Amino acid sequence: MNSLSYTLIFFLGTFGSAILVMFFAQRYKRKALGADTVRSMTMCVGTVATLTAVVLGLLTSTTKDSFDHTDRAIKQSAIQILTLHRLLKKYETDQAQDIGSSLKSVLLESISFDGYKKRTEEQIIQSGIFLKIESLVDEIRSLQPQDEYHRVLFAQMIRITDDLLQSRWFAVTSIGSSIPDIFLIVLWFWLVVMFGSFGLMSPLNKHTVSIFLLCALSVASAVFLILELDGAFDGFIYVSLEPLQVTNRLLQE
Repeated sequence: MNSLSYTLIFFLGTFGSAILVMFFAQRYKRKALGADTVRSMTMCVGTVATLTAVVLGLLTSTTKDSFDHTDRAIKQSAIQILTLHRLLKKYETDQAQDIGSSLKSVLLESISFDGYKKRTEEQIIQSGIFLKIESLVDEIRSLQPQDEYHRVLFAQMIRITDDLLQSRWFAVTSIGSSIPDIFLIVLWFWLVVMFGSFGLMSPLNKHTVSIFLLCALSVASAVFLILELDGAFDGFIYVSLEPLQVTNRLLQE
C-alpha cells in the first residue's frame, strides 16, 4: 500500500473510533462516570497519548534526517561528477578523454532512467546503468600516471570515485520504506484506543465531531508525512534530481 492508503486507514480508524464510541455511549444511555473512573481513564489515556506523541515525533525527525541525507548525497554526487570530469580533461590522454565522454553518456542515461523512482533495490543494482558506473570506475583506476602531475590528478580522481560510489550505494539503500508494517499496525491500535477513550468521555454534538475530525486529520497527515519522507525516491515528496540535470547541462556545453 502507498502512503495515501495508510493515511486513509489511520484517519478512518481514529475518527471512526471516537464517533462510534460517542454514538453508542449516547444511544445506550451512558451513565455519569465517577470521579475515580475518570481519573483512572485519564491516566491510562494520557500514558498512551504521551507514548504515541513521542513515537510520532521521533519518527518524523528520523525520516526527515534520512531524507535530507539522501538529498545531500545527490547534490554531492553532482559536484563530484563535475569535478571528476574536469580532472579527466586535465589528464589530457586519449584514454582519459574517452572516459570523460563515457561519464557524460552515463549521466545522461541515468537522468533519462529517472533516477531510482518506483524501482526496487534489486532492479537498480541489476540495471545496465549501475553496471556502467562500476565499469567507469574500473576504467579510471586503470589509468597509468607517468609523472608527478598525472599522479596527483590520478589520486584525486580515485578519491572522488570512491566518494561517488559511496553516495550511489547510500542512494540505493534509501529506496523503499524502512518502517515495518507491524510497527504501523501497533501505532494505529494505540491511536484508535486513544481516540475511542476520548470519545467515551465526550458528548455527541457538532462541536466535538468537528474537533475529532480536525484531530484525526492532523494525526493522519503526520503519518502521511512520515511515510512520504521515508521513501526518498517515490510518492509525492521525493528527492529532486535537479542537481544531476544541471550537471548534465554543464557537461554538454
